[in-house]
Amino acid sequence: MDKITHDSYKKAEEYLKLGKRVLFTGTPCQIAGLRLYLKKEYEHLFCVDLVCHGVPSQKIFDKYIQYLENRYKGKVTDFTFRHKIINKQDKWSSKNVKIRISERELIMNANEDKYLRGFRTELFYRPSCYKCKYANPKRISDLTLADFWGVRKLFPEKDVHKGISVLIVNSFKGNKLLKDLNQIMELNEVDLNYVIQSNAQLNRPAEINPKREQFFDLLNKSRFDLAVDYCIPKPTIIRRIASKVLPPSIKGFIIKLVFKEKGE
Repeated sequence: MDKITHDSYKKAEEYLKLGKRVLFTGTPCQIAGLRLYLKKEYEHLFCVDLVCHGVPSQKIFDKYIQYLENRYKGKVTDFTFRHKIINKQDKWSSKNVKIRISERELIMNANEDKYLRGFRTELFYRPSCYKCKYANPKRISDLTLADFWGVRKLFPEKDVHKGISVLIVNSFKGNKLLKDLNQIMELNEVDLNYVIQSNAQLNRPAEINPKREQFFDLLNKSRFDLAVDYCIPKPTIIRRIASKVLPPSIKGFIIKLVFKEKGE
């Protein structure tokens, strides 16, 4: 357990013992860790997890930050994942990071940023993520949040680029929270089976990248950026265009086909 997570558990317990309501959000394994830490159920504890693809180790992120600071000659003072911008088609995109290095601000997408490139290709998750026992519909939290893959088929009239999420109710407490949210959010009931079928990580853990072992061998001998570039080269212009126009199901099929043809 890392120090940040442990401190969060400790603070949550302190607030609960004072009779305060606590909303704890995190990955499913972090929620499981909290419940083990508390050793008892609290009436005023509400847990929200998210459908997680995987989590890299702190070592990977530290190596990445070191690479950024060396390249841009400054100290990283602020970092934001999922930074939202409006693209040329007037659509929201959250596949970006925003980084402040000294007085400089950088915004890079998943093709430009090396950490995102490795993360999105499942290159350097923790070993436990590839056999995660929580990557299924049986959740241990009160509510589950996820991207709503396949939402266009159910709500073609909605502007999905403004953000539409899945909210799964897992307990009586979760249902109670949902009733409160109904007054401040637009909610539509959908078939849970459709949500499960459309979201890969509600069916299985992330698949290990065949170049993962090679990446870590290179990381021990070289720089973070060079290891990523060698294992996951920057996509060509044609692939980048295709990634914007092809639906997710077709893109996933093409990626698997490419790896199969290479014998990886």
